[in-house]
Amino acid sequence: MSDRDNERRARSKHRRGEARAFVDCAGREHPRGRTDPVQGFVLSSQNRLTQDSDRRAHLDLQINLLSEQEMTVVLQMLREVCEHLGLHGTIDSRKFRELVQRTNVSEVAVHVEQSISTEEAKK
Repeated sequence: MSDRDNERRARSKHRRGEARAFVDCAGREHPRGRTDPVQGFVLSSQNRLTQDSDRRAHLDLQINLLSEQEMTVVLQMLREVCEHLGLHGTIDSRKFRELVQRTNVSEVAVHVEQSISTEEAKK
């Protein structure tokens, strides 16, 4: 069968809604739904790596949230020490007052999502 005949047959199957065969890099045809063993291994490895990456990202988020809470407590302690020693220059600054306040994680998440959406829209 010529290449032209193969193309016609593939187009005809496509029009009828029949599944096309998967052709691997060696030119072997595989029925739809079956994959090359190497391809299956690669997909499985990618899936595992994605899950590992998601777990690490979740752990990083938890650690960052805990660090944020700890730093807020440290800043509150620093404010009390400065008040006790009469050092009002530092604790009266706008920046220090912003840092001492608890961080609203929901607001930060919304801000990050908006930033990501804006950058994706630019692309």
